[in-house]
Amino acid sequence: MKNGCNIKILLADIHSYLDSCKTDFDLLTIRTDIHEKIIKMMISFLNIDYSEIKFIQGSSYQLNNSFTMDLYKFNSICTVSQVKKAGANAVKQNDDPLMTSLLYPSLQALDIEYLECDVFLGDINQK
Repeated sequence: MKNGCNIKILLADIHSYLDSCKTDFDLLTIRTDIHEKIIKMMISFLNIDYSEIKFIQGSSYQLNNSFTMDLYKFNSICTVSQVKKAGANAVKQNDDPLMTSLLYPSLQALDIEYLECDVFLGDINQK
């Protein structure tokens, strides 16, 4: 932020539901609110003003028509083996994963586009 970067933090509510349904759909908003408060608290402990950081809920754009159409287009050019490989470390998979876990890499790629990111930092186990 000191160097003029705009920081966006994705609160991946839809992702958390689709990733092996870890969170009940009805609790997504509560869980997201809690995560946002925790992140803001951690940032405050570092004496960083988070007022200029943009917190974005995935569902705020992932449920719109253009995102859905882009998701369909993206997945129409991906093979199952490519998607399984891309999501191998990011999503808990087994021999017979849920279809939703196969969407995770596509969602992640489209998130970068829709959030207009020049740089993306994900979890250590994401490809």
